[in-house]
Amino acid sequence: MIGGHSNDSASIYIPRENLLCAGDNLIECFAQLPGTPSETLEIYTYWESLDIEKIVPGHGNIVNKNYLIKIKSYFESLYSTLENLIKQRIPRKEILNHPTLPKYFAEPQPDWIESSSPDMKWIEMTIKSWYRHLKRK
Repeated sequence: MIGGHSNDSASIYIPRENLLCAGDNLIECFAQLPGTPSETLEIYTYWESLDIEKIVPGHGNIVNKNYLIKIKSYFESLYSTLENLIKQRIPRKEILNHPTLPKYFAEPQPDWIESSSPDMKWIEMTIKSWYRHLKRK
């Protein structure tokens, strides 16, 4: 178990196949559903160190290591931006429209119905959650 998305999240790495089964800590079809900032970046950094050619995400199509690197880069940028906004004492209600906030690159193309309706606003919930978590540090 690696934590992250949920306390009991797990991943499976098969070295001889250069394959990672990532579970819900990495999804292809919609905004990510990460855990805390430190857990998420620790998981992505570990996965990046592995010899991976294909990743089976928790939802969506099989991706490659470049997708993981792209996701990790976005979350590293989000982490540092949120830390800076907290230092500037920008209120949480203003962060979603702040010009320095990195833009999430994925298109909403979910493969599951109820949890993926546009009004769920997964990335916004993640940003607010990370902001609260980092502010408590």
